This record gives sequence, C-alpha cells and structure tokens, in this order.
Amino acid sequence: MKHFVETREANLRILPRTLKLLPMQIKKTSLGLTLAALTLCPLMAQKKPAAATGLPPIIDRELLFGNPEIAGAQLSPDGKYIAFQKPYKDTRNVWVKKAAEPFSAARLLTTETKRPIDGFFWSRDSKYVLFVKDNDGDENFNIFAVDPAAPAAAGADAPAARDLTGVKGIQIQIYSLPKNDPDVVQIEDLHRRENPAAQEHRENRGLGIR
Repeated sequence: MKHFVETREANLRILPRTLKLLPMQIKKTSLGLTLAALTLCPLMAQKKPAAATGLPPIIDRELLFGNPEIAGAQLSPDGKYIAFQKPYKDTRNVWVKKAAEPFSAARLLTTETKRPIDGFFWSRDSKYVLFVKDNDGDENFNIFAVDPAAPAAAGADAPAARDLTGVKGIQIQIYSLPKNDPDVVQIEDLHRRENPAAQEHRENRGLGIR
C-alpha cells in the first residue's frame, strides 16, 4: 500500500511537465502530416486521374463502331478460296483469296462505296459469290453473282457482278441454295404482305445462275 501511494505521488509530480510538452508534440505531429499530405496529393493526382473522378477512361468510338479489318470469312465448298469482308474506301466490301495465299494477296469482288455489303454466300459449286445489294439505299435489294476467279473489269477494281433478279420496288433475299442443284438459287420477296402475288411467284421458282 505504501509503495502504491509513493508511485501515485511521483506520477502526479511528472504529470504537469507532460501536459506542458503535449501541445508542442501535437503541433509537430500535425505539421508533419500536413507536409506529407501536400507532397503526396499532387503525385496521386498525376498517376491516377481516373480514380480522382471516379470514372473509367473513355473508349474510342472507333473501337465499337468502326469497320473491322477482316470479318465474316467463308471457305468455298471446294476448299480452294476464302471470301471475307474488308473495307474498301471506308466501306465494307467482299474480298477473295486462294486458301493458301496470305490475306494481303486478296482481290476485290465488290466495290460499293455508299452502303456496305452486309453478307454473302458461296454457290454450292464454288463458281460464284452471291450477295444482295440495293440501289443507293432504297431498300429494294436484288441478288448479284460474281466469279471469284475472274480478273478485274477494264478500268475497275473488281470483276463485273451480274444482277440475277433485276426487279424494282421489291426487296429480294436469298431463300435457299439447294444442294442437289448448284445452278439454282431460291429467292424470297420480303414485301409479301404488300404484294402477295409476287411473293408466291418467286418462292416457287428456281433461278439459274449459269
């Protein structure tokens, strides 16, 4: 008990001096934290600008909506050619190359500059690449055939394509390519509700592409 009382009295004698030094220590600590914050804040702002705003970096719209370098590649049924889509004058068109050739050796098959070629088909005998195209965006599509082995037409960058349907005011699409008759393309008129007679006629006839 005596020892406890002596220790308590000694602590009471030291306490006033400790309390006098405490404000000075607090000031030093606060000053150190302030200097550290002033030093680190500019560095953090430089290294992580996105974190400062809470937003991710902006994605370039060209990555989302731009033309692909190469898309929709299809091997011909006989395995000799590969046709694919690639930009020509900033518009997606159809190109072709031999299966063993590099893509850099590909040749143009279509040269549309106002509206891209959205899709294409190989004929069953690999003699033609078939695609649909409208006239300057009028939504009236016709079916065309182009020979992948043909040279470019005189004064042109691609072979001449042949219009297989040649109709106006009607939207034609490829309906089927029969396996047992490679020279036939079955077609469909998508305006059947407005023109039922034309729809019935075109769904029931084969169209030769010889």
